[in-house]
Amino acid sequence: NQKSGIKIFRGVYSRENVPAKIAKKECGSTNLDTQIGICTHWVCYRNTENICEYFDLFGLTMPQEVRKYLNTAGKQLICLSDKILEETVLRGYWCLYYLNEGQKGVSPLDTIHNVNFNLIDPKVNHRLIINYF
Repeated sequence: NQKSGIKIFRGVYSRENVPAKIAKKECGSTNLDTQIGICTHWVCYRNTENICEYFDLFGLTMPQEVRKYLNTAGKQLICLSDKILEETVLRGYWCLYYLNEGQKGVSPLDTIHNVNFNLIDPKVNHRLIINYF
């Protein structure tokens, strides 16, 4: 995506509209609501050379449709779901943050366990994302 600066960005999908098979290297975002829903919960994924990553900033269980899609990579699936965020309109930006940091080579755990995050009061993290972009 040129505007976000994220390479190998395949697209944005609702959970029931993910493609049948994941590309060798790609990343993207999925809304866990249905296609006709109001897009309430965003997650993202990265399929790299060695692993397939799933990031959920609310810490919810991965839907079966998304798991099936990511498993087509045939690689170890790492699910990162820490509750680092309360309800916010910045959900999509958190996904872009995760994908952008991964593209820079920052490890998945270092991305979501950034020393600047406040795990006790997730509302503090809003300012971090606003300043990041």
